[in-house]
Amino acid sequence: MEQVFISVMSTVAVGLLAWIARKMRALVRTNDAQQDGIRTLLRNELVRLHRDLVEAQGWCTLEDKEYAERTYIAYHELGGNGTGTVLYENIMALPIKDNG
Repeated sequence: MEQVFISVMSTVAVGLLAWIARKMRALVRTNDAQQDGIRTLLRNELVRLHRDLVEAQGWCTLEDKEYAERTYIAYHELGGNGTGTVLYENIMALPIKDNG
């Protein structure tokens, strides 16, 4: 009887571990997709800031720079680099003017 109990418990444990592994893989895929999506949105925000501030306006406020910096830091922490870095550096090179 003890042997049957051990066999059943082993089978249950293996099944439970397999289920946990499947759930973990699904969570990792979901997390990766969410990070990719957020990184894309942050890059798009850097593109918009660059277009509005660098290309159209030629200056920015201190608040604009602070927002660009927060956006870039989050973008970079999610693995973004390359063109986002160039956009950020161009924004940070702008002269600061008071909006009022």
